[in-house]
Amino acid sequence: MKYKSYLVITSLLAAILLWMIIRLFTVTTSTIILPINNDSLNMFSTIKQQPIKLEIVLQGTGYNIIKFYFSNRKLSYMHNNPNTISDVVDVSDLAFNNASALNIHSIKLISDKSLSKTMESKELKIELIFSDDDAKRFYMTKSFKLSQSIVKVKGPSTELSKINSVKTSPINLKQLEEDRFQINLINPNPALILSTYFVEAISNHKQLYTRVFLNIPISDDERYSFYPSSITIRVASESDDINRMTENDFKVLADVSSIASGYGNLNIIIPDKLLLLEYTPMKVRISLKK
Repeated sequence: MKYKSYLVITSLLAAILLWMIIRLFTVTTSTIILPINNDSLNMFSTIKQQPIKLEIVLQGTGYNIIKFYFSNRKLSYMHNNPNTISDVVDVSDLAFNNASALNIHSIKLISDKSLSKTMESKELKIELIFSDDDAKRFYMTKSFKLSQSIVKVKGPSTELSKINSVKTSPINLKQLEEDRFQINLINPNPALILSTYFVEAISNHKQLYTRVFLNIPISDDERYSFYPSSITIRVASESDDINRMTENDFKVLADVSSIASGYGNLNIIIPDKLLLLEYTPMKVRISLKK
């Protein structure tokens, strides 16, 4: 009986130890509050409400966050001392001597006055932003889903009332070629704190086929010549029918309305259910035929 109890206790301790090791080396977003030491107080002498603590939102492994928390930190101001009564400082203006392994999202100065303020929280939807329409169509084609569609935002009620969503950084075609990638969230106000500063996009699509087609001719025109006279395109499809297509399945038209500039944009006509990823060149030189 004693032996069985020993095994149970040993197994439990081993599980706890394993969990702690995993947490130590997993990237996470945390909020920590640190006292401002005497050496750093002079940096904020111009602020009317003297700060006594720093509220820092940072991202990194559990090990690096703990190491930073218990280290001998030195804070420096990279430009002139802040001449403001605001209790929020631009992250780019402050630097720690030993935070190179961490990504610091925001630093808030906490005074006796700000400690007494009531902070509220609000759940907001994540709004996807795309670099262009092609990226948006590609995102829909690959049936991406976010690891979460809502983010919790904490801050003064006056600031929370001004926003209805949290936007992502622009998503581009290069990211969308992966089946799983990270999207950064943009904090709309430095006075606010996000529960996370990134989400993951995960694709549920079937296998996606991509193919490059060379030397697709630009449709001839009776009055104008084009240089170069052909282009290269890269397209994608969920069907392997793309492997049986030829250059004749595509049509390229040059816009001659801007001939005064000497260059024209291109209109690429592709079969249904194909997605145009890129083409080169994006413009051609136009000249009158002799």
